[in-house]
Amino acid sequence: MSKICTLLRNPRILSLLAAGMAAAALSFAYIGQYFFNLQPCHLCHLQRIPYFVTIGLGVLGAIAATKMPKATFFLLLLCALAFAVDAGIAVFHVGVEQEWWKGLEACGGGGVGPPQGASIEELRKYLEHQPIVNCGVPGWKMFGISMAGYNAIYAGAAAIFTIAHTLKGRKK
Repeated sequence: MSKICTLLRNPRILSLLAAGMAAAALSFAYIGQYFFNLQPCHLCHLQRIPYFVTIGLGVLGAIAATKMPKATFFLLLLCALAFAVDAGIAVFHVGVEQEWWKGLEACGGGGVGPPQGASIEELRKYLEHQPIVNCGVPGWKMFGISMAGYNAIYAGAAAIFTIAHTLKGRKK
């Protein structure tokens, strides 16, 4: 166990681990989308952005670890922040699913109907640009928790893990 703790204090290893945790989350999302036909809503797409950012930051941190340890420390803090932002978006998504609050306008059209007196071509364009998946309807649940709920838990844990090990590994 102490060998693992020692490894996690290495900024290069921790940077790659942060990138790997983000890549794992994206892999699950894309597997659900492309292999199990779980189509993402607008909020699902927004939840993916911090993971892509974390991958980039983690790789940069790993590259900079030897020659610029202060930069790597800062990049790891940004990784933790990106995970926390993702957790926040996921919690918001869960709130939309549970009807605790309204979603974004892009989550279901915002109650705006088709234009009055529109031609067939205008209606076609309107329908092509409408969101297909409603953010308030979970596409999948396990034990009563949606993918957004699991993502909130995962991203929150990743944020805590990353910040804790970043601070432990900081050289004084």
